[in-house]
Amino acid sequence: MATLYFNAAVNTNWDTNGNWWTDEAATEPGNKPTSADSAVILASVASNSGGNPTIINLTVATNGVTVAGVTMTVTGVAAFSGSSSNNGTITGDCTFSGSSSNNGTITGDCTFSGTSYNNNNSIITGNATFTGTSYIGTGGTITGTVRMSTLSAAKTIQTGLLADSSVSTTVPNGINGSSILGLP
Repeated sequence: MATLYFNAAVNTNWDTNGNWWTDEAATEPGNKPTSADSAVILASVASNSGGNPTIINLTVATNGVTVAGVTMTVTGVAAFSGSSSNNGTITGDCTFSGSSSNNGTITGDCTFSGTSYNNNNSIITGNATFTGTSYIGTGGTITGTVRMSTLSAAKTIQTGLLADSSVSTTVPNGINGSSILGLP
């Protein structure tokens, strides 16, 4: 098992071997990751001209970096932090922290913390937990159980629908960000 680093040295295509390195400093060339490897994304990925990759872990921690145009399976955890974002399709569990966001499609369970969010028109097929001031954007869809640890985690819920204190809320399956407003 290796950890490989993507830095877009050649282009923004996941499938280009020249974009992958065995070290973060990009001194040792590598190859695109296999199912036995983990990937650290240091520069934005915009496409994938090869098959859909399967990797162990995905780490996207560089501010402003986006993973898009890739449909992948992550057998461990896909972790987004800082102001990074997922604009692709991931099968696997994900964590979002800092001000990172999901703008794509995820099949798996997700945890959001800090000011991270499931953006408008993004889809999570699985359970989602929101802590801190993380939130679901209007029109963001989650098909699973939604747990929010604080009222501020539910930005799309009208004031007064939940107590203005720490709460543990489970929203029924199949809810989306715009229909949360209709809670009794």
